[in-house]
Amino acid sequence: EKQLTSVINKELNKDRGVYDKHKKILFLGSGGAGKSTVFKQLRQIHGEGFSDEDKKEFIPLIHSQLINEMKSALNIYIDYNLRQKQREKKEQENNDYDNYDI
Repeated sequence: EKQLTSVINKELNKDRGVYDKHKKILFLGSGGAGKSTVFKQLRQIHGEGFSDEDKKEFIPLIHSQLINEMKSALNIYIDYNLRQKQREKKEQENNDYDNYDI
């Protein structure tokens, strides 16, 4: 049993080392946004993978793009909520006016 445990642990450590060397990219976007196209183009251009230097150069660009997209999403969310509150306020004012006796 100890021998089996030792073999399993060695395999797990080996697999963990391989897994740590791989990084994954999550492509987000609505249908038809071009996620598959971008992925296919990346595979055509960099079929062998990216060099370590290329990877290091991409990190700040990817971080910047993620931050910009998050800011954009938050601004859309904030604008939507402001418009919703304005509509609710206008409806309430209309209701108050309708209930006012002259």
